[in-house]
Amino acid sequence: MASLNLNINYILQRINHQRLFQNLQAMLKSATFLNITGAATVSYFVWKTFQFTNLYFLKPSKLYKYRAVKSPKGEAPWALITGSSDGIGKALAIELASKGFNIVVHGRTPSKIAKLAADLEAQYKIKTKTIALDATDPILSLDEPVLNAIGDTKITILINCVGGISIAAKRIYDPMVERTESEIDRVFSINGRFMTQLIRVILPRMTEPGIIINVGSTSAYGLPWVQLYSAAKGYLNSLSIALNAEMYATGRDIEVMAVTPGSVAGTPGFKYAVGAFLPDTKTIARSILDRIGSGQTVVSPYWVQGIQDVLFSFPGPQMYKTMVANVMRGMKEIEDKDIAAQK
Repeated sequence: MASLNLNINYILQRINHQRLFQNLQAMLKSATFLNITGAATVSYFVWKTFQFTNLYFLKPSKLYKYRAVKSPKGEAPWALITGSSDGIGKALAIELASKGFNIVVHGRTPSKIAKLAADLEAQYKIKTKTIALDATDPILSLDEPVLNAIGDTKITILINCVGGISIAAKRIYDPMVERTESEIDRVFSINGRFMTQLIRVILPRMTEPGIIINVGSTSAYGLPWVQLYSAAKGYLNSLSIALNAEMYATGRDIEVMAVTPGSVAGTPGFKYAVGAFLPDTKTIARSILDRIGSGQTVVSPYWVQGIQDVLFSFPGPQMYKTMVANVMRGMKEIEDKDIAAQK
């Protein structure tokens, strides 16, 4: 009987040792998994931090690549900037003129673009041409007026900067059901149709190397009350990606990229934007040119707004809806009060 008890005790001890061993194995496996997961997470964030730092602070702009281009007439390269009579477009025209580019100035008002062209010629000793066209016109034909304006000039840099809501609709922030048929056509025209038709006309007349920069917006994420603008900017991003791939596929040395700035101080389209980190048009213009050659087809040009883009990508759908609804509701309320005060 004593022998039987000893055997049972021995067996129980073995069972307990085996369970302890299994528990230790499970703990080690769990620890190993956590270590690997932790190391992978840290490595990911280190890599993303390096990418961010490289993009905004280390990687130099390749604008010089296009400054070296000579037109068939031996002139300095030409840049065509749409919407260059105001805002970001005007700042881009000034920046490129200061770097020796001849400028084709585009805008709606002949007197404004004529004055800017004269100022650029006087200050920077460059050549200019002007195109006066209303980008909100949904049936406007671009072929004849654009070709008459540029003649046989070869374009090296095409920047599609014209866009917005304020000149195409009665209100910036409005529910979809309040938008009129005319507003829908005009908003899509200024933010999508015009630049698409212009690319079609200009692309065969571009030098190689050349670059097309489409100025979009972080609104492409999808924002309430500016739904048409958001949709058009999403289209712009997709078109830029497709055209960039098409240029590669067809063997043309033309880069196509989209830049997606957020709110910018001093521009009509962001009249009701608020925040401590609103860059001015000059800062955004320089940031856009600094991102040339970044290797990114769609990129936020300004580093502070690049951080905001990263934050936008983290929330799930429900949190995103809540976040943007609160922000946009506040901006809409400011516009509502402004309109009420004007009555």
